Amino acid sequence: MEQIFRIRYKKGDLEIEVESTDKTFVNSKIEELLKSQPTISDKGVSSVKPSKTKKSSRKLSPSVNNITKSFNVNLFVDRLQESEKWSSIDKRVLSKNAMVPRIMMCLYFANTFTDSEYLTSKNIDDITNVVGVKILAGNVSSTIKKKRVYFLIEGKGHNTKYKLSRAGTKEFEKIISGEEEDQ
Repeated sequence: MEQIFRIRYKKGDLEIEVESTDKTFVNSKIEELLKSQPTISDKGVSSVKPSKTKKSSRKLSPSVNNITKSFNVNLFVDRLQESEKWSSIDKRVLSKNAMVPRIMMCLYFANTFTDSEYLTSKNIDDITNVVGVKILAGNVSSTIKKKRVYFLIEGKGHNTKYKLSRAGTKEFEKIISGEEEDQ
């Protein structure tokens, strides 16, 4: 009976299993997977070789386009989970049903983990999806508009990008420190 080599790789919602009787084949495929970092594009998560899809006719402003192209959701979530505040975030933000603290979480760490302090609603949608508490992009923008005191909004329509205001930063720090359990 031949020996079967199997490696399973799981990260967020992505799960890949490589199985073969050739150990070098399995190792080479896993190395190839680890070298190619998935990134966020306008259409969602894609690998190094993006599929040929129809280009959108809408044009994003250069600043929003730079945010979307340079944003790597898996790297962002990895850094978030490695941060010293992760246990508090898991307990006080992710385990609750409120959308505002979840959106605040994404924007709070945007400046630390990305090149820009701004995120789009699509970026927030992707982050919350990988973390396991998905908030749709439409719900992100409508929630932010309802709670404007916590957020700064720049641009309109598809060119909208968001940043946490000082009041939002203070509020989020209260939430993760446990000072405010009702949100």
